[in-house]
Amino acid sequence: MNTKARDIFSKRLASIQNAHFEEDDIKLLLIEIRDALAGEEFLNEICDFVAHPRRTRGICHKRIDSRYAKLKFSREGIIQLAKEFSEQAINTTLPWSHYSERILSYIETKKIEKNLFEIIIKEGLEEIDEALFIEHYRISKTKVRSLLQKSYKNINGFYVIQSISQAQFRLLDELLKFIRGTITGKAAFSQVDLKCQLRSSMERQSTMYGVAFDAESFMGKIDDIIVCIFSILHGATFCLFDQTNAFGYLSKDPKYSYLCLMAKADRFHFPVISTTIPADNYIDETDRSLLDGEQYASIHFIAQRNKAMS
Repeated sequence: MNTKARDIFSKRLASIQNAHFEEDDIKLLLIEIRDALAGEEFLNEICDFVAHPRRTRGICHKRIDSRYAKLKFSREGIIQLAKEFSEQAINTTLPWSHYSERILSYIETKKIEKNLFEIIIKEGLEEIDEALFIEHYRISKTKVRSLLQKSYKNINGFYVIQSISQAQFRLLDELLKFIRGTITGKAAFSQVDLKCQLRSSMERQSTMYGVAFDAESFMGKIDDIIVCIFSILHGATFCLFDQTNAFGYLSKDPKYSYLCLMAKADRFHFPVISTTIPADNYIDETDRSLLDGEQYASIHFIAQRNKAMS
């Protein structure tokens, strides 16, 4: 056993359980546990953020890339429609579906560029709740995935539709429109996911090193740990499919005033990690101007955290 690594881990764990830790302690802990994670995909994502703050892959990157692509192409379609309307009289007898299909026509069902298929269709599918597919199409999410897999073959950088019946094609065409036209606003993952995986990883490593782990004490500090993690991730960048950079920033949910990690890509803003942590527990009045998504200076919450704990 590496006794130095054990002693460092024991020291870090004790500082958390005794509430004597700062942002840098959490940052170093995440770096140190990164290679020992086992199936904690969300915690692994956080550790990867710390090690590589310029993201080109990962759970959060895929979600941001997909939403940005959907909104970018839809906005371009709307701009083109508005231009046409300004140049000619609008045919008010046409149904809205005519215009929505025009907006979504940047993808043709028969042949789709590989990059767009994987970003917009495959990842776009994942953010949509299964209940919506059942409600609108009476089909499970698993069957949608299976239909996509069976219907397309990757040929020379394009996903090309294979031989399917007309009924299957019509269903597939409708499903693809639904996927690229639906943006739910859900975060890539939540505080609950992170809490469970932090606990499981700490329990496993404590057992491995033979270090006592006080789960109740550790979980009692979990909100403070997550706020430190958000502070670390504030300013992280995401390189998107068209080379646009998105920026991670701390913010608060406008409806419930909970802390969350957001991303800004061009003029679009997306939730990345959600919580139910009240923002007012950690941010005083003078800090709130920093949470507008436009400033990317480092924010440290340690003083507010200590104030909230006292």
